[in-house]
Amino acid sequence: MATNINIGAEFFREIRENKCAYVDKTAFIEKLLTTNLAKVTLITRPRRFGKTLALTTLQDFFDISKQSKDIFDGLSISGNKELCDIWMNKYPTIFISLKSVVGKNFNDAFNAFKGIIVDIFDDNFSWLPTSQKISNKNKEIIQLFMNENAEFDHYKRFFSILSRSLYSHYNKPVILLIDEYDVPLEHAKRNNYYDEMVEFIRSLLGNALKTNINLKFAVLTGCLRIAKESIFTGLNNFKCYGIGNELFSDSFGFTNNEVDTLLQTTDLSDKKPIFQKWYDGYLFGKNNKIYCPWDVLLYISDLQVDPDAAPQPYWMNTSGNSIVLHLLKHADPDVREKFETLLEGGCIPVQLSELQTYNSLTSSGDTLWNILYLTGYLTRASDALARESGLQTWPGNCTALCLPNREIREVLLQYIKEWLRDTARTFGTATFLKALWAGDEDTVTTQLSQFLLRTISYHDDEGSFYHGLVVGLLGRVEDTILRSNREAGFGRYDILFRDVTNRRCAIIEIKQTSREISLQDLAKDALNQIEQRRYDAEDEAATLVHWGFAFHRKRCVARCAEARSSKPA
Repeated sequence: MATNINIGAEFFREIRENKCAYVDKTAFIEKLLTTNLAKVTLITRPRRFGKTLALTTLQDFFDISKQSKDIFDGLSISGNKELCDIWMNKYPTIFISLKSVVGKNFNDAFNAFKGIIVDIFDDNFSWLPTSQKISNKNKEIIQLFMNENAEFDHYKRFFSILSRSLYSHYNKPVILLIDEYDVPLEHAKRNNYYDEMVEFIRSLLGNALKTNINLKFAVLTGCLRIAKESIFTGLNNFKCYGIGNELFSDSFGFTNNEVDTLLQTTDLSDKKPIFQKWYDGYLFGKNNKIYCPWDVLLYISDLQVDPDAAPQPYWMNTSGNSIVLHLLKHADPDVREKFETLLEGGCIPVQLSELQTYNSLTSSGDTLWNILYLTGYLTRASDALARESGLQTWPGNCTALCLPNREIREVLLQYIKEWLRDTARTFGTATFLKALWAGDEDTVTTQLSQFLLRTISYHDDEGSFYHGLVVGLLGRVEDTILRSNREAGFGRYDILFRDVTNRRCAIIEIKQTSREISLQDLAKDALNQIEQRRYDAEDEAATLVHWGFAFHRKRCVARCAEARSSKPA
């Protein structure tokens, strides 16, 4: 196997011709063609699990305008010669990705779609207007598409018009491949033009899939199976394979054996435990454990440059965070409690349904957790973890969901910190500040406790959650200076907060515990640390106060010691 890692390559031919590392997934083609092939097949998987690569592989395999034998030689599908003789490069094929059909409003998104149509003709079908087998009317419409001047109704019938033209030219039905069909709906929901986009996608796919007599079959991919908008209503031969279905469970993402082979080939087998902890953990089908392929390849690439490179949450910037941020902003106490359970390594009970809609984000309860499951933030928990979490006490139709791996935990923590900063801006900071400078322990404790009840807390060894919480509360106060984790005296203080106008300074030491111990004693330990390590040795504030904050989950105790009430002589 080649060890050249081509990051972001989504086109099968490019990978094979450039001799890049390729994990052989071509058995997917044989499964598709030999297992009761439907007129329309929808496959749903989270982002960055190889959906686009799978469809471009199908494009190269079927497309009558290509010669693909060489790039499939040596791969699994080439072993089925009879299948290759029947299907390879035998049908006109249309591939389109809708992931760029986005914009701040419907017109922007629709213009993006028009641009994609132009690219499809430029790259694959620029010769169509010169074909002698196509009607003059269709040639005129095609030319309008190529000039971005077609009527709106023509764009809704784009696939049926192109299919009819290709059938006329080749005298063969068309194979249609549509990637990320639901991305336009996700962005439309985010930017408040959802109804317009649903109507357009419904017409576009309806004309392509329901009434298209020139269609051999179609394969679509996306994250969700959109149900309530009735996009697929009326399809008599339609099959959907979600992440819970067994048939294609090992066709998207990397299996354990495939990762082992990759690591052996790149001399990185000793790093296997890190890959498992960070990027493994998804359960597809019945019990197939799957790695996120995007992360595996990126980390291998980083390790090839720097053998000591630390794993990163590469998935952070590849999938929109609007779903998670929406969930956090509208979180009720039950949602916050379940988030805390997940972050602590536990699992939550959910009634699973792969029939979802982006418009359901205005709902609550299981719908939201289902969307996080289908978009890759959650996965099914192992039987052992489910039992440990008390699954036997849950309703029989519930499934245990958990975080799949360390990467997703880190991604969620970043989102939570972002949400925490926004939440802190709306909190009653004035009362908290008054009590902080007055040394009012009861009020500071009460204020922190109230804020904790509104947030999602989690445990980590560094105490960064509670540190971030306090920084969030103090970070936007005008005419102040906020510093954290700086060297002073004989160590590093947690937080220094200076009121420049009134020449006041507070030094705050934060302690947290995962055990039920005395928070009073822990807060006093924090004060003693400030004193013993002399964090204020060089500070010349007129008023100087020391604070020790001790936290355990949603509980806290704040203790104060006045170090100086007037500037020393």
